[in-house]
Amino acid sequence: MKRLMMGIMLALALSGCTTPVGTDKAEQQVNAFHQAWQANNFDAMLDLYDPAFLASKGREAWGQKLRQYHEKLGTLLQVSQISSQVDARFSGDFYIYRYRLRFEKGQLHETLTLYQQLNQKDLLIVGHMLKR
Repeated sequence: MKRLMMGIMLALALSGCTTPVGTDKAEQQVNAFHQAWQANNFDAMLDLYDPAFLASKGREAWGQKLRQYHEKLGTLLQVSQISSQVDARFSGDFYIYRYRLRFEKGQLHETLTLYQQLNQKDLLIVGHMLKR
């Protein structure tokens, strides 16, 4: 019984050691994304997405959706972070950011989710939600 309890305590202690190391990299990636949006460089924005995300949405269709926001709302003027969250898992780390985006003619609320698989250097956007 003592060994079982020690094993459980060790497992709990080790599970607390899965701390994400890519927080700075994730923030740099999100900043690069927003800078590309401010410059209306939609190709650069699309390069920051996970290929599986773009495959599910259609690369051209998603790019067109982002361009339509520019056409309707104008240039992106200000990006204000509302919250951030890190979800460290054994398979990798999720970084979830919420922003308020202010444009010339309105604003959007944005949620960006980035994922870095364990032992991989790529940190890509795997989820992106925009709402008015």
